[in-house]
Amino acid sequence: MNGSRTPLRHLPANYFRGPGLLWGVASVLILTIGHLGCYYPDLVPYGRMGPAGRLYQYVALSNPMILQALYHGLLAVHLIEGLVALKLCVDCGITDGATRAKWFAQTLVCGITSLRHLIAASSRKAAA
Repeated sequence: MNGSRTPLRHLPANYFRGPGLLWGVASVLILTIGHLGCYYPDLVPYGRMGPAGRLYQYVALSNPMILQALYHGLLAVHLIEGLVALKLCVDCGITDGATRAKWFAQTLVCGITSLRHLIAASSRKAAA
């Protein structure tokens, strides 16, 4: 038996696809608001966030440890996703260093909304 792993599709050396403008902007906003809430809670525009702003203000000011745990957990997950993107690049034959760096940076910021494109492209069976 040769193993149960499905072979990954070999992708072009410079294969890259973005997550979309909406996902990119949303990811940057969430990471920024999370960072501000953890380290500079007075700078967060709670009033412009609607009902979620009041909840966020309560958590940021009354229970900062919860917010810090969530934020740092989110950063850790995004870092792991970025490393998975690098591994997939290697496994799929993406040899261009700049393209690998783009996948890592984009996945570091956008998370699964970026990584899903690489997973989908690489998980198709290789043409025999």
